[in-house]
Amino acid sequence: MKHTVRYIFLVVSIATLSCKEVYDPLIYDTQKVLVVDGLISDDPKPYHIRLSTAIRFDSTGYLPETGAIVYVTDDSGNRYDFVSEGPGNYTSDRDNFKPQIGSTYTLTIETKNGKVYKSSPQKLLPKGTMNGASNYAEKIKY
Repeated sequence: MKHTVRYIFLVVSIATLSCKEVYDPLIYDTQKVLVVDGLISDDPKPYHIRLSTAIRFDSTGYLPETGAIVYVTDDSGNRYDFVSEGPGNYTSDRDNFKPQIGSTYTLTIETKNGKVYKSSPQKLLPKGTMNGASNYAEKIKY
């Protein structure tokens, strides 16, 4: 019994000494940051881009970015406009915009307050390639 009491005392002492101080970070109000959610592939379908504004860290919900001009240009100089289909949702014309593997595309967004955001040119790679990797893995003989 005496050893049990010592053992419990030892465990409680170690637990007390090993407690860590709780860190409460100072989180300031969120800056107005544009959030872009979309994906383009070579599938023959309309493409959707969802635009919103970042919200506070401790909040939930969605603040759609409305009234923007959204378009994609390709390396041949063609421009493909996306139309608004509800708050923050922009959709391409299925018959007009048909991305091709090997072509390079750039997304441009002009918000209603006049800010312009432009992606870096992105080459559309075949399915199965990742992070801009070439077909190098297919050339390796195992």
